[in-house]
Amino acid sequence: MPSNANSSAAEPSRYFTVRGARALGRLLRRTGRFICSRRMIWTLAIGASLLVVLYQYENWNGAREMAAAREKMLARIGTDNIMDILPQEVPENDNFMASPLLQSWRGPAPYTDSNVTLTFPADYLIPSGVPLPELVAGPGRTYLDWSKWTGPQAEGAKPEQTRAAAFLRGLPGIMERIKPLASQLYRRQSQLIPCRRQYIAAAGGEISRAEIFPSKGLDQFHNQLMVLLLASAEAGDGAAVRDLAGILLKLVQAFQGDAEIIAMVTGLHLQPATLQVLNEGLACPALKEADLIQISGWLQDHNDLHDIERLCKAETLRISQVFTQAGQAARNGDLERFIGNRRDPFYWGPSGWFDCNGARALGWQLQQTGNGEPENWRSAWEGANAVSSGMSGTKFPERLNPRQALAWVNLAPMASMWQRSAQNLFRRRCAILTCALHRHRLKHGAFPVSLAELEPGLLPGPLVDPARAEAPLNYRLTQKGFLLWSVGLDRVDDQGDLTKDWTWRHEPGAGI
Repeated sequence: MPSNANSSAAEPSRYFTVRGARALGRLLRRTGRFICSRRMIWTLAIGASLLVVLYQYENWNGAREMAAAREKMLARIGTDNIMDILPQEVPENDNFMASPLLQSWRGPAPYTDSNVTLTFPADYLIPSGVPLPELVAGPGRTYLDWSKWTGPQAEGAKPEQTRAAAFLRGLPGIMERIKPLASQLYRRQSQLIPCRRQYIAAAGGEISRAEIFPSKGLDQFHNQLMVLLLASAEAGDGAAVRDLAGILLKLVQAFQGDAEIIAMVTGLHLQPATLQVLNEGLACPALKEADLIQISGWLQDHNDLHDIERLCKAETLRISQVFTQAGQAARNGDLERFIGNRRDPFYWGPSGWFDCNGARALGWQLQQTGNGEPENWRSAWEGANAVSSGMSGTKFPERLNPRQALAWVNLAPMASMWQRSAQNLFRRRCAILTCALHRHRLKHGAFPVSLAELEPGLLPGPLVDPARAEAPLNYRLTQKGFLLWSVGLDRVDDQGDLTKDWTWRHEPGAGI
């Protein structure tokens, strides 16, 4: 006779299973009735309508903000075509960077098929293994420290003048290696090849897709040129000082004059050291008037503030183009070329978000471009500082605002670049003035007591203080030479105080 123990044990499980199924069925029926109810339909309809209204409002508001920002951009820049901003392509027969030697150093860039790179050979000027004197950048001057120089030529060479000559004698054929570049200094301009205009044209006018000019070994090559210039100055070789100064100036000019941030930063990095070494080189007593005229001419070929202003305008147009294309792609449903990740909130958001970001980025960039007045660099510097301060003072979660997040990413800080460019222009004008003062010394036997004593023909025109529009540079004689200075950022004349003013101390023989 079968036992009913198992059947009685199974009854509760069956009971609860049936009861649970009935409860689930009731819940599903109620949910279905609720979903299909008029109340729910109206709720969903109202929610969808509000979402559509929100999207339409964001699109309308973004388009309005972008139109206003572009109007301000056109009022400040005068064009929306970057080709109107970029310098024209320099013919190769007038371009120092088209020199045969530099052309031979060009080759395919790594990891890309279309780009080229300019590689400066590490041992072209100074063979590897040759000990170099230490290049010291001290307050107000740059010099060669021979105290730790251990070259084989150092033995018995005690005075620094003799050490410099001994160092150069240990580099047989050095002037022959410089000659292929020095012989090309007749080429008045200096522009990277390919230049920014060529890169953008190759990208079909899409600024953000244009390639960046790459280079390798530039810092070491530049450093070797500076060592050779200082050694030549101490050894009394005026012709070498002239040629090396020209090569340095042309090389830096090519990078600093390119309207692309990385190239510009490279030029800004090299320019102060170049001009300070030139300051020491101009103290070479073997320089003739013709050499000084030539160096002064090379210095006059460039304006550092024009470079940074052109870069800021080009960056403004880049931002405008990027966000205009992104907004158009969002409206056409073709965002994958801008945003590959479909989980990105911008992918499903209103197209107006791109316009809002573009308007915000354009406004910030225009602040960094300045107001176009005589001291434009100062208004641009102050605007860039205000933008940077606003960025650093914003808490991170606030940056996730979709109406601002992309604007932050597309903005390059410009404050330090404006200040450094103004200081470089000050140094450049001081170098031009130093050439004129040495020409006066060659004719009259001493530096003038005041700049008013300089003959008009010695200067290319008024050399005003970049930090104070239309005011001349300050000048006074010192025991060993002279001091030039600018009032600097605060516009207060501190009589050449090294800690407050921008200064240029030129004292021939101070380190020899």
